Amino acid sequence: MKHFKATDENYEFVPAADIIAEAEANRPAFGHSPLGFLSRSDGFLPHTPPLEALPASHQVWDEAAAQLPALMAGRHVRAAIDDLPLLSGGEDDLDDVYLWRATLVLSYIAHAYGHSAVEPAPLPHSLVKPWGEVNRRLGRPHPGITLSDYCYNWTLRDPQGPRAVENMDLMVSWCGNEEERIFLLSTTEMHSQSGPLVDASANLQTAIRQQDRDRAKTELLRIQDYLRAITFKSLLKIDPNPYSETAVDPLIWSKAFANFTAPVIEHERGLVSSGTSVIQLLDALFERNVYNTEIAHETLKQGEWLPNYSRRFVTSIRQVSLSDFVAGSGDQELAGIYNTVLDAYVGKRGFLGVHRLKVYGFMELGFKVGRTQTNSGFSGPTEARAWEQLDDALEATRRERYANKTPGSLSVKREMVAPATADPKSPIHQVVLDIAGQGLHYIAGDRLGIFPQNSPELIQKTLQALQAQGDEPIRLTSVWREALQVIIHDAPKTIPLKTFLAYAKIRPLIRPVGKALLSLSRSKRLYALLEQRQEDQVELWDAFEIVAAENYDVKRFWKAAPWEAESIARLVPPEHFRVYSISSAPKRAAGEHGPKDLHLTVGRLTFNSQPTDDRQATARHGTASGYLVQPQTPSAPIPVQNFRPSRFHLPDDPARPIVMFAGGTGISPFRGFVQQRAVEANGGPNWLFLGVRTLADVPYQAELKDWVGRGDLNLRVAFSREAQRLTFDRGDFVLLPGQKGYVDQLLDDEADAPTLWQYLQSQQDGGLGGYFYVCGQANFAHTVIEGLKRVIARSLPASTPDNDEAVNHFFRQMVAQGRLMLDVFTTFAPSAAASVHGFTRFDASELINHNSHQQGYWTVIQGNVYDMTEFMYLHPGGERLLIATAGLDSTRSYEKAEHHLNSEVHALLDLYKIGAIRRLDFKDQWGIAVKPKSLIGTTATVKNGDRDAGAVFYLSLHDFYRHWIRFVYKVVEVENSLNNNYSMRHRPITRQDGLGHMSKLKAHLLLEAHSIFYSGSWGDILGPTLELLWNITLGFCSHETSIAKLPREIAMIRTSAQAKQAERFVADTVDTLPRLAPTPDEDPAGWAEFDRALQKIEQCDRAFIAEIKATLRDGLLAFEQFEDRVAERGGDQLVQALAHIPTVIERYYAEMVEPTPLKEVAL
Repeated sequence: MKHFKATDENYEFVPAADIIAEAEANRPAFGHSPLGFLSRSDGFLPHTPPLEALPASHQVWDEAAAQLPALMAGRHVRAAIDDLPLLSGGEDDLDDVYLWRATLVLSYIAHAYGHSAVEPAPLPHSLVKPWGEVNRRLGRPHPGITLSDYCYNWTLRDPQGPRAVENMDLMVSWCGNEEERIFLLSTTEMHSQSGPLVDASANLQTAIRQQDRDRAKTELLRIQDYLRAITFKSLLKIDPNPYSETAVDPLIWSKAFANFTAPVIEHERGLVSSGTSVIQLLDALFERNVYNTEIAHETLKQGEWLPNYSRRFVTSIRQVSLSDFVAGSGDQELAGIYNTVLDAYVGKRGFLGVHRLKVYGFMELGFKVGRTQTNSGFSGPTEARAWEQLDDALEATRRERYANKTPGSLSVKREMVAPATADPKSPIHQVVLDIAGQGLHYIAGDRLGIFPQNSPELIQKTLQALQAQGDEPIRLTSVWREALQVIIHDAPKTIPLKTFLAYAKIRPLIRPVGKALLSLSRSKRLYALLEQRQEDQVELWDAFEIVAAENYDVKRFWKAAPWEAESIARLVPPEHFRVYSISSAPKRAAGEHGPKDLHLTVGRLTFNSQPTDDRQATARHGTASGYLVQPQTPSAPIPVQNFRPSRFHLPDDPARPIVMFAGGTGISPFRGFVQQRAVEANGGPNWLFLGVRTLADVPYQAELKDWVGRGDLNLRVAFSREAQRLTFDRGDFVLLPGQKGYVDQLLDDEADAPTLWQYLQSQQDGGLGGYFYVCGQANFAHTVIEGLKRVIARSLPASTPDNDEAVNHFFRQMVAQGRLMLDVFTTFAPSAAASVHGFTRFDASELINHNSHQQGYWTVIQGNVYDMTEFMYLHPGGERLLIATAGLDSTRSYEKAEHHLNSEVHALLDLYKIGAIRRLDFKDQWGIAVKPKSLIGTTATVKNGDRDAGAVFYLSLHDFYRHWIRFVYKVVEVENSLNNNYSMRHRPITRQDGLGHMSKLKAHLLLEAHSIFYSGSWGDILGPTLELLWNITLGFCSHETSIAKLPREIAMIRTSAQAKQAERFVADTVDTLPRLAPTPDEDPAGWAEFDRALQKIEQCDRAFIAEIKATLRDGLLAFEQFEDRVAERGGDQLVQALAHIPTVIERYYAEMVEPTPLKEVAL
C-alpha cells in the first residue's frame, strides 16, 4: 500500500479508526477499562468522570490519600503511611474498573512518602506490593506514576460545565495548593480537548489511504485549531502573574509541588510533557524519527507507559506516512497547510516553542531558589546554570522534530500596493498579498512575518565597502544553510556575495557583529563607536569602511572559508522575519480551504541617523517597510510566516464590548477586528480611538465612514496638528472647530466616561467586561495607559482608600484577566534615545540598590536601564522572575529567551526604559595578578581578556572592573534568591495555610532556604571567585597586603568557636521542628519560641547579604569616581572594601548567637 510503513515484519496493521471503535465499544458501564481511554468525543480522557472512591475493602487507601495535605503540612506522612495495612491489588481482590483510581491514590501516597523527609527511605511493603500489582494489571513495565494518572485526577465543580481549569478540582493532592491544582489541571484541560485531535488523526489516516487531498486539508486544519487552543489558552493558564485567576507562583510550584513528582522507586519515569498521549500522537503523526538527546531518549521510554489503547493508536498513526502523501500529492495548498500545522506544533511560536519559554522561566527561578534537579535528570547548582542546559536540550529536541523534513516559509505575491490615506504622498500604504492556494490561514489579530531583502542601493554600498563585485562565491555556514532552507526552500553550500548581502542582517550594524569585527581588526574608531553604543547609528558598510581606513584588508571577509573567524558567513547572520499586524479578517468562500488575500498596513520608514564622532548624519531607510512598498513587479515572491500573538485576540464571546486605541499605522489590527465583528451575530459595541496628525492622515476613511454609518463602530479621533474635531453627519465625516490633542485627552471627555467605566469593570463586579487594545509606538501606549488610569481613578467610589494603589490594582487585574492587550511597536530610534520617562545615565552603584519593593525593581538589558516595577505585571514571566533579575544585568536571560528577536517584546520594553548604564573609561591600563591555587589549570573564571601565564596573568583595567561588577551582580542575584525564598513566609503552601500561617512544612522550607544560602551561596560568594577578585585588586593597586590575608581570615572566622555556636543554634532550631505540636494552635508558646528563632535566622541572613553588597558597592563607587585612575587614587578604597568582608562574617555569627531584640521581618 502506498504510504504504508511497516516497522516490524510481524506487525499487523490496524487502522486507527478501528482502534477507536474498539475502545468506544468496550467501555464498562461503571468505572473505567484498564486498557485506557480513547474516543472521538473525549480523546484521551475518560468519557465519564473518574471514580472518586475505591470499594469498601480498599477504603483505607482513599482515607490515606485524603489526609495527605494535612500530613504534608504537619510533616508526619511516614508515620501515618507506615501504619497502612497490607491490601492486595490482585485480580481476585480488586475489580478491573477500579484500577485507575487505585493507581492514582497509591502513586500519590508513595510520592508523598518518598519526598516528605530529607533522608530517603524505602517505601513500605504495604505500598510497594499493591502498587506493583495494580501497575502490572494496567500493562505498565514497572510501578510508577504517569501523566495518564494525572489526567484521571479531576472532578467537576459544575457537572454541566466544561472540563476547564476554572471548573475542575483535584480529587487527590499532595499539598492542595493552587499551584498543584492549576499546573496539573492545565494538562488535563489539554487532554479534555483532544477529541478533535484523535478524530482528525484517524480521519487523516483514512484520507491518506484513500488519496483524498481535500479531506486531508480539512483534518489538518482541525489539528491546527487544536494546537492553537492548547498553546494560547490551556498552556497560558499556567500564569505566573499573581493577579491572574489561574496564578501559579513559580516559587511555590518549585518548593511545594515540582519535587513531589520526581521518581521514588527504581525504573519509574519522571513527570515530563513528552509522556502525554497528545505529544506521543503528534510525534507519530509528524513522523519524528530522530531521538538523539537525553530528553528524546526519555520520550521513547515514556511511550512504553502509555495505556494500551493510546499506545496502539499512536502505533497505527505512525504506520501511514503523512509527509510522503503530501510530497507525492503535488498540491501546493496541502503542502502549505502541512507546514503551517507542523509549525504550530514544533515551531518557535508553536506549542513546543511556547512550552520551552514557559519551562525556562519556571526552571530559572526554581534553580535560583535552590532546586538542584529536574524530573528529566538535569542537575546542578545555580553556578552551573542547569536551567540553561535544560533549555538547550529542549531546543535540540524541538529541532530534532524537523529532521528529514523541509520546513519553510510560504511564498506569496503582492497583489496591490497603494496609499492607505487620502494623501497620495503619505508614507502609510495598504499592501494586499495574494495568498490563494498557499495554505496560509489566519484570524483577526494574527501577525505576518515578512522576510525582507535589502535594497539594491544598500547592497551596492556594502559591495563597494568590501571592495567586491558581487559575484564572488560565499561558502555558507550551517546556520546560513538552515535559514535559506526556510526562506527559499533550498540549502546551497555556496551563493554569490550579492545574493548573500540581499538576505543578510546589514542594517543597522548589530552589536555582536561590531564586536566580532573589533576582535579581528582592533580598530580604534570601531572600539570608540561600540564603547559609546552608537553601533545602531551605522550600517555594516560603514563598519567595513572604518576598519578598511585603518588598513584592515576587508577582502579577507569574503575570501575566508566558513570555518575561519573572518568568514563573512560566520560574522554576519541572516536577516530575520519582520512582523506586521494583519489588517484584514479572513474571507473564505464556500468550498475553499483558506482565504484568498491578506492585507497589511505599512508605514514606510525613513530617518536620519545621528552623527557619530567621525561620521555625518546619513539618510537611512527601513529594511522591511521599504521592501514591501517599493515599486516592484507585483509577482515577485515574498517569504512569509504566520505568527499568532499569545495575548492579542478578540474575545471568545462576540457580545463583549471592545475598545481600541490606535496611533497612525496602529490601526492595522483593528481594521481586521472591525471587519470580523461587523459580520458576527450578536456582536458587541466596537469603539476606536484614533490618533493622527490631520484628517488627511486617517487611514481607510471610506471604510471607517461606512462602519460608523451602519452603527458597527464608535469612532473618536484626536488630531495633533489641527485644531478640529471629527463628527459624523448624514453619512459623512464633518470637521468642526476643536482643539489639537492626543488620544489620551479624548479619555478625559466626561460624556464617554460612564460607558467606558462600564466596559472597564469586569462582569463579576457588575460591569460589561470589555476588552481594551492598544496598538502604537511606546509613547502612544504610555499616554493611553495613563489616560485609562485617569478614567479608573475618576470612576472609583469616592470612599476608596489609597486611590493610586486602587487604580494600580484595578489595572493589574485587567491585564491578568486578558482584558487589556498591547501591541507596541517601534520605528527606528537610537539606543540612547529618550523614552517616555526621559533618559539618564546611571551608574551600576545606583542600579544594584533597586531590587526591593521599597526601592523598585530595575534591570539592565543590552546596556539600557529599565524600571520593571510595573512591567512585571505585564511580563509573561511574572513578578518572581523579574525580581530574580532585578538590580543586575539580565541581558543573558533576556537573549536566552530570544526576546531580542521578538520585536513585540523588545518594543514593549520602551514603555519602561529610563536610561542607560554609564560606560566607564579605563583607557589602556593593564595590570598583573596571581591566580588562586584552586583555579590553576582552569579557565572558568579567568577569561575575557585575561592573558593567562600559569599562576600569574595580566589583564586590562577594564577586565578588572568586569570581574568586580560580575561579582557584585552575583551577590545581588543571591540576595534576590534569598528574598524570594523567605517570601514563602507570607504565602500559603498547603490547603490548610492562610496568608502568614505557619505550618511544619512551611517552617521546613524556610529552614531549607537558610541551608541553601549558608551551605550553597556562601561558597559561591566567599570561595575562589572572591579570592580571585582579591588577588586582582592587590595586583592592580600595588598593595603590600599578602594575598593570603583575606582567605586566611575568612577561614579562621568560619571555623571559630563563635561560628560553631551559631551553626549549633541553627541545628537546634532544625531539631526543634519535629518535636513541636502538629500546629501552632496546639502549642502557641512552643511555636512562638521556635518562630522567634526562625525569624532571627532570616534577619541575620538578610542583613549579611545586604552588608556584603554595600561593602562591594564602595568599591564600585571608586571605579565610577576615578575610572582610569582608580588604581592610584582609589586603590585603598578597593582593598578596604574586600578586606571588610571578614568583619561582616564575624558580625553575622555574633548576631546569630546574641539574644538581640527582633525586628519585623521584611516582606
